[in-house]
Amino acid sequence: RQGTLANYIIRPHDQIQFRKVFTQSNIGTVTIQGEVRYAGTYSIHRGDRMSDLLLRAGGLTSTAYPSGTVFLRKSAAEVEGQGYQRAADDIQSQLIAGMARVGNDKINGEAFTAVQSFVTQLRSQRPLGRVAVSADPSLLAANPNQDIALEAGDTVFVPARPSTISVLGEVMQPGSISYRPGM
Repeated sequence: RQGTLANYIIRPHDQIQFRKVFTQSNIGTVTIQGEVRYAGTYSIHRGDRMSDLLLRAGGLTSTAYPSGTVFLRKSAAEVEGQGYQRAADDIQSQLIAGMARVGNDKINGEAFTAVQSFVTQLRSQRPLGRVAVSADPSLLAANPNQDIALEAGDTVFVPARPSTISVLGEVMQPGSISYRPGM
């Protein structure tokens, strides 16, 4: 009844389109677990970043291992799942083409079964949406471009610093050993 459109009269066949207004309102929640002071689910606002979440969660504990952070994103999982399906489709079409060949290039039945089994596994593979990030507050402060923007549904897990070292390869006794500083 007042303002810019107060004197405008709507007539038949008029069209009014309202565009979405982006605000700083709550856009969803993210979950942070592991070696943070206050693990839990937090509301996020548009523009919130990993450093904001870490601050709200009270920071990292003294045993945190930020380089091992596991960051799962739903939108990345969707893209990952689409990639699995595309790869399975491509392999399936190559497999069919290989079966249609004549002569030495033709795929034998045993190879067909093995590849078909792989295609089935690929189609049923559950995408995780894991994104490589660091949750080290000092690194994020020094490199703001690595401070990832949060999306609704993100999950963050900051593990404890490992206490063992795995020794693998051509050694006499492969396995895990306890880590001692200066060893």
